[in-house]
Amino acid sequence: MKKFFKILSFCLCTLFIFSSCKSSSNVGVEKLKNKVFSANDNGSIVFPMDKVNIKYPDYCWNKYSGVIVDKNGKVFKKPSKDEAFFEAFNPKIEVKNGKKYINADSKFYPNDRFELKDEFTILDTLLGIEYVDIVNKYGIEYDNNEYLTEYKEAKQLAKNYKEIVKDIEDSKNEFSSKIKDEIEREMEIDRD
Repeated sequence: MKKFFKILSFCLCTLFIFSSCKSSSNVGVEKLKNKVFSANDNGSIVFPMDKVNIKYPDYCWNKYSGVIVDKNGKVFKKPSKDEAFFEAFNPKIEVKNGKKYINADSKFYPNDRFELKDEFTILDTLLGIEYVDIVNKYGIEYDNNEYLTEYKEAKQLAKNYKEIVKDIEDSKNEFSSKIKDEIEREMEIDRD
């Protein structure tokens, strides 16, 4: 009877240990639903209900040539502007070589490309871009045009700087000519 209680207590302890060791990296597709993962350059990955929407970052899309390039400059797709945003259905998480990838049922969806690092971060292994769910990770609301607004502000500051430098140079030339004229007058008076 004593042996039976030892075995029973050992089994209960083992069961308790294994049931309490839930890995925090075990993220299911259900946890990703209705989340928006954004990149600093306005790319985004959205998981509405039973599909995944991907918008490529703006810097990857070249409106003149219509190509999307990887981080090394190699062209991997030549889509139309509408294809730069696409959706795939039935997203699922698959583990390969110890890494979790978000795959979907679509011939156009690039399987084994988007690595799920944790429940807040997705890594695009082809472009090297991290998409982050900043609303849930940091509690920060995200403005999709934040990067563009900052870029426009910086561009306006640079333009203002160039105008100020030009005005200073013009003033310098005007000031120099006045001084030159004054010096010439003084020199003429001294000659007489």
